[in-house]
Amino acid sequence: MGIMLRLSRLRIRALEFAVIAAIAIIAGSLLFQWPHWTEYVAHSCDACGNRRAIIRQFRWYRQTAETERWDTRLPVPPGHVHDWWQFGAGKISPTEKFALSSGGRYRDGSLTWSPRRPSADE
Repeated sequence: MGIMLRLSRLRIRALEFAVIAAIAIIAGSLLFQWPHWTEYVAHSCDACGNRRAIIRQFRWYRQTAETERWDTRLPVPPGHVHDWWQFGAGKISPTEKFALSSGGRYRDGSLTWSPRRPSADE
């Protein structure tokens, strides 16, 4: 009789089990990476001053979409080939947000673009 009494105390009721399972699922989702997120990468072109952003959408750990957004406020000379330089990146998900950036938007460290003037060596 004493053994049966101890076993009945150790049994977990269905409601208690559901609460414990819900807490474990919430804690697990916060510890591990969420399966849906957005990444972005920002580039600038030293030669013409224009910028672009590449945005990638992920669902269930698979890339589902990739979009390019261009900021072409400055004129692009005919025959110009962009020399892209990455100045920033980031990630956004329900459980985390972060962004990385260099000191400037352009390779020389500046925040604004100005045309390069040929030096005496060129």
